[in-house]
Amino acid sequence: MSKSLPGPLNPLAKALLIRHSLRPQRALSRIGLGMALSGALVAQVQAQEWTLDIPAQSMNSALQALAKQTDTQLLYSPEDISGVRSATLKGRHDLASSLRILLGGSGLRYQIDGDTVTVTASSAAKDGQVELSATNVNSMGLGATTEGTGSYTTGVTSTATRMNLSIRETPQSISVVTRQQMDDQHLASITDVLKQNPGITMSQDGGERFHIYSRGSEISTY
Repeated sequence: MSKSLPGPLNPLAKALLIRHSLRPQRALSRIGLGMALSGALVAQVQAQEWTLDIPAQSMNSALQALAKQTDTQLLYSPEDISGVRSATLKGRHDLASSLRILLGGSGLRYQIDGDTVTVTASSAAKDGQVELSATNVNSMGLGATTEGTGSYTTGVTSTATRMNLSIRETPQSISVVTRQQMDDQHLASITDVLKQNPGITMSQDGGERFHIYSRGSEISTY
């Protein structure tokens, strides 16, 4: 059974009662205001632009220059950026575009959290692999003629089978010595060329006569 208060509240009691009733609401207002200010600060940092001038250099020096010019905290592992060079960054940019340009082609990644940036190496770079951009390869297959191709092999040959087959398709052992190989190795005579072929052995008598053997049998004509 409730009892009424003994008399009217004095001014001090009324003030305390009002303050107590408003305290939770004011506390919530402070929390909401804090979250709103924090979100606005992050957006402001990410949208801010700076006039930057960072030449191509080691990635460590470039990241330090970016942190100084943008007043940003940069976190990274020295092992991830060891031996990596940065691209040139010049002009007016925000933080995200600055990082994209600076890290372009390096295999490094970044993550922005307010005024803190974390730079890490990609998984491929950590495994010692190199990430390449798309590459177009345009080529023509080698034919039977090797002159002018710069090649040390031939595309097709009719040796042994009299059919235009590749060396892999020919059911016999074949050795190819091309014009390019002869020029590069200064093979000026047929005997010089034969010395480069596996399975060929040579001996020379007192004069200019050579005895040439293939798999133990002497070759008298060639």
